Amino acid sequence: MGLIKKFNLIFGSIFLAGFLIIGFIFYAVEMGKAKYEAIMEAEVVLENAFAAWRYTAEEVEPLFREKICGSEDVFHPQAVPAYAANRMFKFIDEKHLEYTYREVAANPRNLDNLPTSWEVEILRHYVNHPEEKQMVYTREKKGEEYLYITYPIRITDEKCLKCHTDAETAPKNLVKKYGPVNGMNWKLGEVVGAHLVSVPMSIPKQKAVESLFTMFISLIALFAVMLVSINFMISRWLVRPLSRITRITENISLGKNAGEGLPEIHSREMKKLAQAIRRIDISLKKAMDKIKGKSKED
Repeated sequence: MGLIKKFNLIFGSIFLAGFLIIGFIFYAVEMGKAKYEAIMEAEVVLENAFAAWRYTAEEVEPLFREKICGSEDVFHPQAVPAYAANRMFKFIDEKHLEYTYREVAANPRNLDNLPTSWEVEILRHYVNHPEEKQMVYTREKKGEEYLYITYPIRITDEKCLKCHTDAETAPKNLVKKYGPVNGMNWKLGEVVGAHLVSVPMSIPKQKAVESLFTMFISLIALFAVMLVSINFMISRWLVRPLSRITRITENISLGKNAGEGLPEIHSREMKKLAQAIRRIDISLKKAMDKIKGKSKED
């Protein structure tokens, strides 16, 4: 096997190993970035929901209770923070069906907010781990991967208990609409439910794949340019001069006239080799001349 073939084999093997290692590292980094981007997007969605909650609780609910209703026994769902957040997302769903927002509770007032089997596990986790403030995980839905981010719903405001303690203290219209059991018997400091928002992983993953593809193409192109350049340099500055020097050396060793001068050498090491061969050629010629001279005298 020739020198260039051996070099290409070794260099190609090193590149392939490095390519696989770098590819694995970059894949992990890009997938991590995709997940982080999805988390940031989900948190923005949740912040919008929390903003609707806060606005409704601080400005809308007092207005309904004090200025419009005149009585706390009158129930208006528009004054409920959860209602406002869910209504806002219904408008968002009209254009962005891939984004979902839910508020689930173990004992919700609106039965539409009953948790599914896997959502029950989330509620159970928050109840068993009251210090937990957030959960992030991925889950497939309709054949597509989604990232879910959840926060517990904890009763921290006593105002909430006016409607959720028992049927006697809750507004009569509320009890009439939802019944005396649903959404009752909540306690201060208790985790009663969870906010859940899901965002698709397809877009950030597509960006990650495109970034990986660009990186891989760039590495392959760089490798190809390096391989061609190095092959050219080895062939021009090493293989060709060595081949020519080898032919000349073989002719000298056989006592033949070299017939051609040594090639022009640019490498310091190769110059030393050429100089050594010239000295050997000169020495051999002198030795042969002496031998011929002695033969004539005899």
